[in-house]
Amino acid sequence: MILKIERYEQGQDWWMLDDIKKIGKSKPFITDPIKDYDAATVDVVILDYSVLLAAENGSTNSAESIRLICRLSNGEELSIIFDTVAYILNDNGKTIEKLVANYR
Repeated sequence: MILKIERYEQGQDWWMLDDIKKIGKSKPFITDPIKDYDAATVDVVILDYSVLLAAENGSTNSAESIRLICRLSNGEELSIIFDTVAYILNDNGKTIEKLVANYR
């Protein structure tokens, strides 16, 4: 499978991760946009929506986030937290599922 995560910051449109065999998804939770994440527990953090809210409102408003645990083909696990939109695609690039934390 392929995971495609929408970006709103840093001049990027998407992050794409490939070679995924299994994905576990959390229920949405509130994220603090200035919180530091322990690198040992989270591999990828994309909090673009929270950063945009803070920039637009001049505050540290929180947004909902989703945490994914991805098992790769080699057996390793990857932890991802995002607050934008993600798509789970099959190996041919066809969308299987759309995951919306927040939408801009």
